[in-house]
Amino acid sequence: MDPLSVLSVAAGVVQFVDFSSRLIRHIAELNGSDIGNSRRSGELLENAELLQSLTFSIISNLSPETLHRKLTDREEELALLCRECNSTAIELSEILRRLSPGIKLGKWESVKIAFDAFKSERKVASLSQKLEQFKIHLTLNMVADIRYVQNKSSRLK
Repeated sequence: MDPLSVLSVAAGVVQFVDFSSRLIRHIAELNGSDIGNSRRSGELLENAELLQSLTFSIISNLSPETLHRKLTDREEELALLCRECNSTAIELSEILRRLSPGIKLGKWESVKIAFDAFKSERKVASLSQKLEQFKIHLTLNMVADIRYVQNKSSRLK
């Protein structure tokens, strides 16, 4: 066999071993769990649901009906950001719930869910990263709004 073919076969073997070891680790974690999900999935689901709740609360408080006035441009932007964050959190939650049945799994169910988790890995990572960006933007907007309200109220005194 020529050296390039040997290198190609070796690379394929390394990829297979890497994938297999990650899959086996994930299966073992799922199989050992009482609720059929990995610790990371559980944390992501908890964060997504918390963001859903918080953004829903902000959206409902930032309505013209609640404030009895027209929203400012800044408030409109914040409401839009919250709606986008909320829909991303819902999408991530749905994927994670599908991958976390909430019951102790048998070996074959663990294998199936582990494969599904690998197929969804990129989408989950992308949505998680997007939610982190939303959290940063929401925090900055809220701090800026609080600062604005403080400055406005101190001028009125």
